[in-house]
Amino acid sequence: MKSKQLIILVAILAAAGIAAALKMRSRDAAIGGKPQEVGSRILKGFEPEGVAGITISDGKDSVEVAFKDGKWVLPSRDGFPASLTAVNELRDAAHQLKVLSVQNVGASQLGRLQLREPASDVPEAERSKMVSFRDSAGKDTITFFAGKTSEPKSDGGMNFNAGPRPQFVRVKGTDGIVYQAVQGFASLNATVKSWLDKESFFKVEKLKSIAVTGPTPEESWKVFREAEGGELKLDAAKDGEEFDATKAAGPGGAFAYAAFEDLAPAADKEKAALDKPTHTAVIETFDGITYTVKVGAKAAAAAAADAAAAENYYLSFSADGKLAEQRTPPAPDKDGKPTETEEQKKAADEAFAKDLQKKKEKLAAEQAHKDRIFVVTKYTLDGVMKKRADFLKEKATPAAPGAVPGGIPGAAPAAPAVSVPAGQPGKIEAVTPPVSVEIPAAKPEEKKAEEVKPAEVKPEVPAAEVKPVEAPAAEVKPAEAPAAAAEAPAAKP
Repeated sequence: MKSKQLIILVAILAAAGIAAALKMRSRDAAIGGKPQEVGSRILKGFEPEGVAGITISDGKDSVEVAFKDGKWVLPSRDGFPASLTAVNELRDAAHQLKVLSVQNVGASQLGRLQLREPASDVPEAERSKMVSFRDSAGKDTITFFAGKTSEPKSDGGMNFNAGPRPQFVRVKGTDGIVYQAVQGFASLNATVKSWLDKESFFKVEKLKSIAVTGPTPEESWKVFREAEGGELKLDAAKDGEEFDATKAAGPGGAFAYAAFEDLAPAADKEKAALDKPTHTAVIETFDGITYTVKVGAKAAAAAAADAAAAENYYLSFSADGKLAEQRTPPAPDKDGKPTETEEQKKAADEAFAKDLQKKKEKLAAEQAHKDRIFVVTKYTLDGVMKKRADFLKEKATPAAPGAVPGGIPGAAPAAPAVSVPAGQPGKIEAVTPPVSVEIPAAKPEEKKAEEVKPAEVKPEVPAAEVKPVEAPAAEVKPAEAPAAAAEAPAAKP
């Protein structure tokens, strides 16, 4: 080989080596060091505090979460608050991804580890969940693919750990390298509803009255309380209507623990039909807040198999009112003197001020959701979607002809209880139809009398007190044949 050719070959090999080294360095920077470094962080350089945007996709659904004006929101739901808990859990889990093992996996084998890039034309069983983090400038800082999970290795026995499990992870830009993380993600959902802040709704406290206007007069009613904690009463009760307060427990606690399933975008306004509500509830509280709740059309299930969602409804609400700014002190005593000391007054005023601030913040948060379109279950509306008759006591049904009160129609009255004097054996009476039976006279000399003994008589009771029971012939009834035999031993020989 000529020297010139040798020089060219060496130059080519050197260039290839340099290119390979640069690629390895780039890959190591993205994955957190050398592949053999078990226990090192997979996403080297990733810091949760620098994240200002998140996108998750699984090929079917996609969700975007953004940090805007000091809070996490969902742009696809008109800026509705996102769950801060869900955001923090995802960022922390990504930051804690550590190497358990490293595998060299070709592109054709990514599907078996569910690490293929999610797309509609990729089989669902082979798709990964793609997660992208962005900075405040909107630039993607890192993208990775979360794949199949596996059971952690144990020394034996069953694994009852429901937390994060080892999971295969592929980092974008590190082709051919797949990492198994020591702990993956406990939850990684690409649906928008799973990222909604479910605490950001409304809650009725200290209900004073609730008036419902339904599609018919029978479905329109109002119940109220005269005092906080008092029993509910039916407004404008008609003649013959007897209100049952126990049946009004639902309206009495309406929306006290309300929850929603999903939030529809403003574009679904026509579909929700909240401009023509089926039910409208006006709720007043003892704090001075008035809620107006409207129930619209049924919300279509997201999937045909989702039977539970078939009973969901669209709902909107508004909150308005004015909170009391001053505490009402307790009434003075009979001499006109204050019933609380200066120290007690100061403590009570401070507690009132703190409570007032919380109520103001709660009201402001509820007012921010005016005109939003929520999706709720029918169960949430049980206290509203009722008829007036549901709160009334049932009228007694007249007894049928020939019926005996408390018994079976046509049945004979029960025999009265027989009082037996103390110290005497009671008669055995059988309630049977009259039967003609001839009763032979009792024979004192029968030895059978020794087998049937009267009630035990203690020694201290004089024998004279035990008297034979002499039943007149007229009192001997056909059904009392056994009683005659029982009385025979009491006769003197």
